[in-house]
Amino acid sequence: MLDLSSVDGGSVLCSGIVTPWGTPLLAEEYFYYGTEVWNHPANHDEDERAGFRGGNDISFIKPKNMNKYLGKMSNPYRYGYMIEINDPATSGDPQLVKHYATGRLSHATAAIMPDMKTVYMTDDDSGAYIGKTYNTASGGVLFKFVADIKGDLSAGTLYGAKLTQDGGDDPRKVGFNILWIMLGHSNNSQIDKWIAEYDSVKVSDYVDGKSSYVSNQDVNDWA
Repeated sequence: MLDLSSVDGGSVLCSGIVTPWGTPLLAEEYFYYGTEVWNHPANHDEDERAGFRGGNDISFIKPKNMNKYLGKMSNPYRYGYMIEINDPATSGDPQLVKHYATGRLSHATAAIMPDMKTVYMTDDDSGAYIGKTYNTASGGVLFKFVADIKGDLSAGTLYGAKLTQDGGDDPRKVGFNILWIMLGHSNNSQIDKWIAEYDSVKVSDYVDGKSSYVSNQDVNDWA
């Protein structure tokens, strides 16, 4: 049993591995999908939640009590990462680290290559919910993180995979090509400073038609 308050809480811990250097590495999976409306008033009212945006049954973090948590734990950008447990067996006080640098996504698990720098990360989903409809065409995700230093996931470069399927429709025979798209280079402390800018957002800050966070349109425009 671990106290996750030292890393500002955790969301739906999925699978995990033991790194080549001997530390457990946990995956935060289904964090709240609708970040841009995290502080929408209807999202924090138990009577309205069921009908808000077609229902939030699949949004595993329930933010209705957001304002009872002060600062960091009410910030959606604090969730969706890989969590490493340093000194798990050698001390009575294991040190947890959220590796913001490895990217915010629906992590199911990770695989670390023999170079102890390259980490492949994915989810275990073949689709996604659009409203209450499950869309298998949306696919899952595949990311690659290359650490600056062996055995240290606190800084490095993150890549997203663009997959192009070969011709044919027999999954036993059809392969695909991968193009790795560099998303950026950073480190935990640098990203933590950016995330901290959203620690003080409250429900009362919501403005209809706008977002207190980075909107999906902002992401698309950047991409």
